[in-house]
Amino acid sequence: MTLRRYATTRDTGLDWLGRVPEHWDARRLKGTLSRNDSGVWGSDSDESGVTVLRSTEQTVSGEWSIVAPARRRLSPNEYANGRLKADDLVLTTSSGSARHIGKTSIVTRDIEALDCCFSNFMQRLRIRRDAVPRFIWYVLNSQFSREQFAYLSSTTTGLANLNGGIIGRLILACPPRSEQAAIVRFLDHADRRIRRYIRAKEKLIELLEEYKQAVIHEAVTGQIDVRTGQPYPAYKDSGVEWLGMVPAHWPLVPLKWIAQRSQNGATPPTSESAYYEGGAIPWYGPSSLLAHEDEVGPPVKHLTQLAFSEGGARLLRGPSLLVAVIGNVGKMALMAHNGATNQQITAFEMSAEKVNPRFILRQIRRAEPWLQSSASAATIPILDSSTLARLPCALPSIAEQHKITTALDAIVCAIGQVAVKSQNQIALAHEFRTRLIADVVTGKLDVREAAAALPDLESPDSNDILKETTDSQAEQPVAHS
Repeated sequence: MTLRRYATTRDTGLDWLGRVPEHWDARRLKGTLSRNDSGVWGSDSDESGVTVLRSTEQTVSGEWSIVAPARRRLSPNEYANGRLKADDLVLTTSSGSARHIGKTSIVTRDIEALDCCFSNFMQRLRIRRDAVPRFIWYVLNSQFSREQFAYLSSTTTGLANLNGGIIGRLILACPPRSEQAAIVRFLDHADRRIRRYIRAKEKLIELLEEYKQAVIHEAVTGQIDVRTGQPYPAYKDSGVEWLGMVPAHWPLVPLKWIAQRSQNGATPPTSESAYYEGGAIPWYGPSSLLAHEDEVGPPVKHLTQLAFSEGGARLLRGPSLLVAVIGNVGKMALMAHNGATNQQITAFEMSAEKVNPRFILRQIRRAEPWLQSSASAATIPILDSSTLARLPCALPSIAEQHKITTALDAIVCAIGQVAVKSQNQIALAHEFRTRLIADVVTGKLDVREAAAALPDLESPDSNDILKETTDSQAEQPVAHS
């Protein structure tokens, strides 16, 4: 639908707010509040105590993500003062991240039914009857409000902090209550459509990743000739659970047979700075082995030549296959260049005459569950390097490996391009939502006519609000005093 600008506006005198509709007020937030108070934390943890919501249960966009809330022992007075009611707004007042400071969630009836309170790193705002709580929720989570909070917050020990006074001084553009309701009606409708669009794109990305992994599995285990899309003419039983039936002309060989040599890594003494400072040779650990990535990720550190001549480090020549054998057993990646690893990794220098490194990596990744089950059952799983060296591989000729890898790369690239396009579309949808909300709640767009033309909507889906979040949106837990 086409949105218009308001016919008459006036200048607020505020650079960041600019002009607002003539009949809107520019006022401080405290003028719309009947309550502005901080939370409670009680004396101790108590599994049978009161649920106390924390800032970690809020997402960046101001939704709830309640998975394992804290339960605390509260006094009767703390419980009475901290109990949340529907339409309360709860705002994060302390955070080490500018993305999280000031994020605001609205208490739905489902949240109220939890009979819960809120923590001492949050502020509860109760809205007066002449304002619409959900309109204020949109305002507080809009870009211009969050920027005000980030600017006004004080900083101590790396944490940005707000208090009731600072929050009350926030300036907002406020239309009449009936217009606030129309704005909420419009934004709820738009927000629901945007969220559904984003969920559909996220689901597509998940399906694309599943499809990519299925294609890789079928190609490198010979279930399908990826060059033709058809099965091979004849098959044989490999006798290996994770390989299954393989093309009859693919011989089975142990992993050690296709490597020029294998070795476990080492850690030079960390007390000797001369082994590390100014080093240029990358040194990898299990954290460098990224899921579904062929190439090794960032090194843990870099080593100097002295680390190899005196510190016990062992040089590897690329291309090498790196496999974690301690801790995250079975994680693996390729190192195309020279480097080194710590003792948690066994490395195999590949023989270019026998194997295409990416072919063998993609194939033996199918064995990761088997490798994990073969590790010792100690506190930290450990895989014997000799067991890994004997890992069976189904290996066509080097020429066929190259052809399979080339055809597979083309398919994987095409899938990746669709996934990247979908990720870009999600980012644009988020940007559109941010801009739309900011323009509407600051009076840059008149949505009254559009809101009146909308069909009746059900109330915001509280179940979606509780579940529709991602880890990247949630803040990491912080200590509560």
